[in-house]
Amino acid sequence: MKRFLLTLLPLALYPLACGSSSSAPPSNVDNDASLVLDSGPDQVAVPPTEEDAALDATDAADPCDIGTASSIATASDLAVFGQVVPFAGGQSLAAGVYEVSYVDGCIKYGGGQKWTVNAYGTGSYDWMLVGATSADRIAVLPGAIGISTYDVFEDCVTASKLAAPLRISHPGGPLGVYLVDSPYEDNVAGENGRNPSWKLTALTCKYGGDASIPDAQ
Repeated sequence: MKRFLLTLLPLALYPLACGSSSSAPPSNVDNDASLVLDSGPDQVAVPPTEEDAALDATDAADPCDIGTASSIATASDLAVFGQVVPFAGGQSLAAGVYEVSYVDGCIKYGGGQKWTVNAYGTGSYDWMLVGATSADRIAVLPGAIGISTYDVFEDCVTASKLAAPLRISHPGGPLGVYLVDSPYEDNVAGENGRNPSWKLTALTCKYGGDASIPDAQ
């Protein structure tokens, strides 16, 4: 008799293990949709980890959005302004049409000057889009121009956001931003670490080919 009962016991519990609609779920399993059930036989509820959230965010990211670039120079390390800040960690980017848009931030080119992004807009004392090195200068980046206009930092930011994005046909390779200036030590970094920053978008990727890219506004 004991052998017979032991054989039937799993069958009596079978609907519970399979989540039958006629049986209540096990009391040790939370029905919260934010919990992930382990695939093991004990069906233990495991909350999503930070790593899971990061992977989900990566999966949802737009592959045509290359990211942003901004100098990390501070008042105590202004020489960092002289370094190229690459997009995408310096990776080689595919050939195609790209657009660079101003995001935030301003600087001063000297303590007695006012807030701006570019001093003259001619490629001399300006922020430049560059290739693999600082010598490979492509174009002046979008942003406010002039060293004697904006007394208030936020006014400079507001004006810079009105600047038209820069669009280029890129042959392929790295892209980054670089401040053409000398010396760097007399500059004033952006308030609260907000140095000028720009976003890079691969338009060829976004529109599925160069022929489908709309004209610049």
